[in-house]
Amino acid sequence: MRMQWAGAAGLLMLVAQGAAAQEMAGGMGDGQGMYTITSVNKKLVPAQTWKRTASDTTCSTVTQHGTLMLDSKGKWALLITERDRCTRGSKTWIEPDQSTISGGTYSNESGILTLTDAETGTAHRATLDNNRLTVMVTGTDPVAGQSAVYVFRRQQSIRRKG
Repeated sequence: MRMQWAGAAGLLMLVAQGAAAQEMAGGMGDGQGMYTITSVNKKLVPAQTWKRTASDTTCSTVTQHGTLMLDSKGKWALLITERDRCTRGSKTWIEPDQSTISGGTYSNESGILTLTDAETGTAHRATLDNNRLTVMVTGTDPVAGQSAVYVFRRQQSIRRKG
């Protein structure tokens, strides 16, 4: 089960270019910039995000790391890496890491952001407080009824002279 955000690699590149251009221009108002996931559901990453139970198997999706980019034109992109840890009876295994790229548009109303997924149209609510962005995500099938809270920290840009 991958996080319920989906999108295209081209959008990630466009948003990354927009965020870099915005940083070079010196403006970081309205939340533009790059953010790194620091915690999920109040636990430092890597942290369990979702849990699925079938008739004979239980799997938990663990968020390993991720980067969210917000550009100056209202676009966002997320690159996130997760892995599943599963149990069937007494057997336990860990699936390989999988990275997902998602994207869409966002709006910011006084620090309350709405991130809308380009593929599904699903809107996710987020709050921006200084350099901390908190995103609330509601699970869909097969994790319907669950929710996750992702906390991101803004990455500080390093400006070099010369």
